[in-house]
Amino acid sequence: MKHKLLIRQIKRYLGRLENIPPQWEDFLNAVNCAYHTNDEDYALLEHTMDVSAEEIYEKGKKIEWLSRLPDESPHPVLRISKEGELLYFNQASLKLLQLSNANPAEPLPLHWQKLARGALDHHTNRTIELEFSGRFFLSLFLLLTNTTT
Repeated sequence: MKHKLLIRQIKRYLGRLENIPPQWEDFLNAVNCAYHTNDEDYALLEHTMDVSAEEIYEKGKKIEWLSRLPDESPHPVLRISKEGELLYFNQASLKLLQLSNANPAEPLPLHWQKLARGALDHHTNRTIELEFSGRFFLSLFLLLTNTTT
C-alpha cells in the first residue's frame, strides 16, 4: 500500500491510480519507501499540507464569491485608473456610460478623467452629483490601492 500523501498526489496528477504508467513504478516505489522510512516527519507534513490546502480552498471560495458582487450589482460599478483609463465596468454601467457619451472600448472622456483625478488628488473618497442627458446620478468615488505590489 502506498503512502496516503503519495496516493493523493498521484490522483491529483493522473486522476486514478490505474493511470500510472508502468515506467513510473520503480520511482514511485522509492518515493513510497522514503515516505515510510520517515513516516513521522511526513505525517506532520501531510497534516500541514491538508490544513493549508483547506484554508487556501476556503479563502479562494470567499474571494470568488466576493468578486462576483460588482458583476451582479444592479448599480453601475466602474474602475478607472489614475491615467483615466476604464479598467472595469459592470453591465449596469453601460447606460451611465452611454448617457455620458463614453464608449467602454475607447479612452474615457475628459470629464470622467478629471473626476477620477480629483478623487486621487484629494486622497479621499468623494460623493459627487453628476448630470448626464438631464438625468442625475449620485456617484461615490473611492480611492482603491493595489496591495499586491
